[in-house]
This record gives sequence, C-alpha cells and structure tokens, in this order.
Amino acid sequence: RSVMSSVGKSLALRRSFRAPSSKGRSRVRVSSSSISASSGAAAASSAASSASSSLIEPLTGAELEIALQDRDRVMLVDFYATWCGPCVLLQQELEQVAKIMGDAVRIVKVDTDVEQDLSSALGIAGLPTLMFVFPDNSKPALRTEGLLSSAQILRILDEEMN
Repeated sequence: RSVMSSVGKSLALRRSFRAPSSKGRSRVRVSSSSISASSGAAAASSAASSASSSLIEPLTGAELEIALQDRDRVMLVDFYATWCGPCVLLQQELEQVAKIMGDAVRIVKVDTDVEQDLSSALGIAGLPTLMFVFPDNSKPALRTEGLLSSAQILRILDEEMN
C-alpha cells in the first residue's frame, strides 16, 4: 500500500475554505470532495530543509501516514514551502495555537517541495494549506488554503471539537 493512497483515504475532505486575501475577499466555501491519491512513494525529507520549533513536527509522507493511522487527537497538517512568505507567518500562528491548545492538538508540517508527489496527489496548489484531521475516521478532514490567524484556527478548532 502506498503512502499517498493511505494518506488520501485518511484525508477525505468535508469542505474547503480559502482564507481572505489582502484585497478583502471573504472566504469561499467549496463543495465537498474526497482525495483520491495516486500511488507512488513520497520523497525523503531533507533534515536541513526546516529549522522548526519543537511544538510543530516536520514529517515526511511516510511519517505522516503513520501519524494519521495512530492519531488519538485532532491533528493539524501544515503543507508549506520554505520560500513561501505566508507559510513562514503561519508557522508563527501555529506555534501560538500549540501553546494555547497544548496536548489537545498535534501540529505537524509537510514540506511540499520535498514531498512533491504527495502534494500533487492531494491537490495541494495554494500555500499554505492546512488540514484539520479528526480522531474519528468517520469525520472528514477540513481543509483551508491561505494564511489564517491563530484566532481563526482556534475558532475552527472550537467549532469542530465541540
């Protein structure tokens, strides 16, 4: 079984949101969809590619597969690129969320430049992309694209966890 097909099955999407742009556009709700990931192996992660805080774990595609199978709490998956300005800003927002939420939420990140096959299979086009994955496999993941504030992320978590 390939990494991408099992990750894809774990991340059935309920809805997507696009974060507001600097031009003041509001979020747009996109219709429900499922991820149908193609087969193939994920590229190995380069240790030098990310200097991250201990609050947010960098993962390869294979590590993400294991994390999704073993999850016992809400998991936020940040799909990012090191060259992406909004991704760097989101990292700071996610660190604030991690401090506030503690062990209630596991926050991980996947470098889309290193994991190109996985990113392509999951349809990651806009960066940053966040996926909120719930411990209950019957509850589809929630996907957002664009920069969100820690307050917006906390509001989504509050709405979805309660």
